[in-house]
Amino acid sequence: MVDTADESRLHSLKHDIDTFFSALHSSYEVVRLFESEYRPVLAPDFCVFDYIDPGEETLSDILRDLLDPSGQHAQGRVFLDLFIADVLTARPEQIEALIEALRAGKVDVSREVSAGPMGRIDIVLTVNGPGPEYGVLIENKPWALEQDAQLDRYRRYGESRFPHNRFILVFLGGNVEEPSSMDRHIAARLECEGRLKIAWYSRELATWLARCAAAARSDHVRDFLNDFSSYIKNEFPGVRDES
Repeated sequence: MVDTADESRLHSLKHDIDTFFSALHSSYEVVRLFESEYRPVLAPDFCVFDYIDPGEETLSDILRDLLDPSGQHAQGRVFLDLFIADVLTARPEQIEALIEALRAGKVDVSREVSAGPMGRIDIVLTVNGPGPEYGVLIENKPWALEQDAQLDRYRRYGESRFPHNRFILVFLGGNVEEPSSMDRHIAARLECEGRLKIAWYSRELATWLARCAAAARSDHVRDFLNDFSSYIKNEFPGVRDES
């Protein structure tokens, strides 16, 4: 037999549950009404990349154009500066040397740069100034597997093309597997020296695109970046920052 105290507690519990679900239903109705009103304006599920289904070459073309201060985005060096801060994150002295070169030099961003017998590098950013040139070599691997000794070949090209170690080699991967085309001891040393950066679409690139969208002064460019960012997050779920 349920005593009066237990019956009172059950009644109170039932009242709390009813109140909770009533509030939940009201919140749902508010969200539903809001969505029905603003969905035609916001079109939250629309993304141009769902239609064009870009391949590796197209992604590299987009990245090259965004990194080019003279690109059609008309945002100057904003995206490049954010790339240095959000993706490279090399040793401070390496970034300082690159930033100093950018202050005094002219930037050239090229696609499919021939490294002679060592292959072709997806994107090469070269800073030409009064001092020695500085290079950022980007190997874009959203889906494809690495070729034999690919990163090691590009590392040797960087050392011959940009004396005094004035280069950073970037491996931009779509999956979360560490690159295997360079001896791991050499790779560890280069990472420690700030001359090799392993970056992922789902982490560094996603962060960079979000920051670019926030910094863009053009609505047109911002909309494109937001679409590109949504595509990256859906296509490459990968890893996320744990912070």
